[in-house]
Amino acid sequence: MVRPLAVSRCVVIGVTTCIGALAASPVRAAQDRGGKRVAQSAIVGVVKDATGAVLPGVTVEAASPALFKQIRSIMTDDEGKYQILDLPPGVYAVTFTLNGFKRFSRDGVDLPAAFTATVNADLSVAGVQETVIVTARKREEDLQEVPNPSQPIRPMISRNSPSSVCPTSAR
Repeated sequence: MVRPLAVSRCVVIGVTTCIGALAASPVRAAQDRGGKRVAQSAIVGVVKDATGAVLPGVTVEAASPALFKQIRSIMTDDEGKYQILDLPPGVYAVTFTLNGFKRFSRDGVDLPAAFTATVNADLSVAGVQETVIVTARKREEDLQEVPNPSQPIRPMISRNSPSSVCPTSAR
């Protein structure tokens, strides 16, 4: 009689653990929306530069009123690929940004339920921009030290400067 009780406990513990693992799974097939189950969707793609080389580290943002926090952000991997998963159906704007490249946006990406939209991007190099700010102010001391062009410039040697001191020979 001890064995059936032990076996039933293991079965109950095993089933509970299995159900707990399924509930904690990051991939959800559906989301509850107002009592209705709605299948989740995704936006995936690859980001490249104008030469066709993949771009790792690009920030990809998907924005939609359908999202709880309005924006979902992710970065491209070493192969320039990205996946934004578990998105509710809606219309999205997808934006790609990387320092040194022009910002690229794709608006109006319609994402129905249980659909994976592919949005690839080709980023072009941003133009080089430099801003140089020069500020100057006139100091009265600087103006007093400027020689008069009508007078010849004379060397000014101080009595204590090293060039006015003659070395003495050892006596």
